[in-house]
Amino acid sequence: MYTGFISKLADILEQERAIYQDILKMSKEKTNVIIEGRVSDLERIVSSEQSLIVQLGKLEELRENLISEISSYLNIPPQDLKISDIIVHVDEEQAERLRICKKGIEGTLNELMNVNDLNSKLIKNSLEYIDFSINILSRLDTGINSYGSTGHVNPSGKRNFLDIKL
Repeated sequence: MYTGFISKLADILEQERAIYQDILKMSKEKTNVIIEGRVSDLERIVSSEQSLIVQLGKLEELRENLISEISSYLNIPPQDLKISDIIVHVDEEQAERLRICKKGIEGTLNELMNVNDLNSKLIKNSLEYIDFSINILSRLDTGINSYGSTGHVNPSGKRNFLDIKL
């Protein structure tokens, strides 16, 4: 029957849960990196996260294919089929395995969402501080002559702190 599909589904969900836990670990590491301002470490973590997200995408595709197969056995449209629907149609051992997967993924995703919210706030605060600092520095009138691109003294007496070429 479709018992093999259920087992494969549980395997995929366990793999997804493990990847989400790895992403959560990296997100927690990102919190410290953001606080300490280690940009190169942040880039490394984001790159590692991206490779895990690619793996998740592949697993999601496999999971969706299995859900389509299982939905045909249960006469439930694939887009409407939930793990709780599957649990009522399988033996207790498989049901418990699916419950554990579901609970583990939900818990990890909730914690990941909280950590990501914190990281977003930290980044926003850092950007606001940088903007504030640049504004203060750009308003300083040093009284020092500074030369413009034409070789003449800038009449404003204000210095440009950023050299941006587009």
